[in-house]
Amino acid sequence: MLRTWLFILWFLLSAKSYSQSISVIQINAEWNERNSIDLSKLRNAKVSFGYLGEQPESLKNQIKAVPTIMIFKDGKLIHYWNADLSFKLKIRQEEIQDYINSIQ
Repeated sequence: MLRTWLFILWFLLSAKSYSQSISVIQINAEWNERNSIDLSKLRNAKVSFGYLGEQPESLKNQIKAVPTIMIFKDGKLIHYWNADLSFKLKIRQEEIQDYINSIQ
């Protein structure tokens, strides 16, 4: 009986912690692919990549520099990083993971 209650408690806590969806999207241009950041080791977030040329006009107009990394929580943009004039992002994957951890 105790084992059943522990399982139910664990399940409820797990469901609560994963109920908020976090997505990380990196947008870059094909000509700048060498400056993409490897995000494959990020945890607790869905990671996607897309080329700027393949995005809808509404998104293209919002992106001022590539690469750009955007963080969404429950479908809302909450943070982003843009490249500087060198077309490189000055952020490491560990810093992005720290940010994800802080918003969970």
